[in-house]
Amino acid sequence: MKRLFMWMLLLIVCVSMVATLSLAGCKEEAAEEEVAEEEVAEEEEAEEEEVAEEEEVAEEVTEPVEITYWHFEPREKAAKDALTQAFDMFNAQNPDINAELVMVPKDDFNVKLQTAVAAGAGPDASIIDQPLVATYASQGALLSLESYISQEEKDEFVTGALETNYYKGELFGLPLDFVCIALYYNKTLVPDPPETWDEFLAIAREVSDPDNNIAAIQIPGGGYGAWIWPAFVAAAGGTMLNEDQTEAAFNDEAGQAALQLWVDLIELSPKNIREAADAFPAGNIAFLVSGPWEYEGWRANYPEFTDYGITLVPKEVQYATNIGGQNLVVYSASENPDAAVELLKFLTTDEVQSIPNILFEGNPSKKALKDLYIDDPDHQVFSDQLQYATARPGVVNWIKINDEVIATAIDRAFAGEPVKQVLDEAAEQANAILATEPQ
Repeated sequence: MKRLFMWMLLLIVCVSMVATLSLAGCKEEAAEEEVAEEEVAEEEEAEEEEVAEEEEVAEEVTEPVEITYWHFEPREKAAKDALTQAFDMFNAQNPDINAELVMVPKDDFNVKLQTAVAAGAGPDASIIDQPLVATYASQGALLSLESYISQEEKDEFVTGALETNYYKGELFGLPLDFVCIALYYNKTLVPDPPETWDEFLAIAREVSDPDNNIAAIQIPGGGYGAWIWPAFVAAAGGTMLNEDQTEAAFNDEAGQAALQLWVDLIELSPKNIREAADAFPAGNIAFLVSGPWEYEGWRANYPEFTDYGITLVPKEVQYATNIGGQNLVVYSASENPDAAVELLKFLTTDEVQSIPNILFEGNPSKKALKDLYIDDPDHQVFSDQLQYATARPGVVNWIKINDEVIATAIDRAFAGEPVKQVLDEAAEQANAILATEPQ
């Protein structure tokens, strides 16, 4: 009996131990399952946070950068619409950039721009008068485009137009649109236009007839004449300044020949005839050196006057002309220079420059668009002439030299003073001004 009791006690103990071990195992398994569930929950929470962060970053990346561009306000509605169309196209094609177009009246533009840039509140990019590139570049206000524009891209532009954007050998802008001068001739007086200076002067001598109120030519003096005269210096193979643009070169043989030609032509053109209002459309002048605004004015005011032709400026050693117009620049203070440069590139594409009424000055700056106006022979001559354009010197004080020095020299020569003397004295004055250029 006692032995039976012992066996039963042993059995109870064993059963208890098994139950205890089993319960412990269940608790351990439950604990493990709980830990696993917590780990899964933590992993899911981490994944959700990561996805949220990625979505937030994605939203930040797709938010377009903002840039502001200033442009001369066109007078005509068609031109305003064309400009707006171009910016709508740019923003549609570049969803990562939002370019705001601000139109400023041209008469107020330079003062407002200068004030804004000086205050650090200027636009990211803007149109700019060609001679002002050197001024702003010398102040460090412009972004150099050398690292943005490849040589292949540079080669797409008319050479003379692109050269207006250089300061001290560095590119600070892209050319937008340009004008130049060509030679108008009265078809009744001049059936066959001249190609060389010798032919030019010979025809002028032949047609000049003051007794019958006929003058050879209309050439302006003053600052306007000084802007035109470099075309003739270049046609004789000369330049206005030396290669590094530190000294005057316009008083060399080429410059003297150019001014002497003008003097000879003026002597065949009495002042009372050549300066009379509308002397050319009235048929009193054989030749006129000017730009496309002349025929545009005749079409509006003298629609019956069609007895004229336009040809390239006659050459001495090469064809040449001057150049004026507008460039596009990015300001060094821009917070989004890459986007601003993209806008400049877009505005100078063949597609945009071909939009009717888009160009402020009328002639595109791209070589591929040379024949854009082939259906308008008058306009096409200026496009052809532009291919021979020579840029003004890229120095800060060139307008001062043009208006105060060269203009005075031309007027003195027209008054009868020796050409070499007035040019040598003008060169000395120009050199004194050039010595004050920013270094």
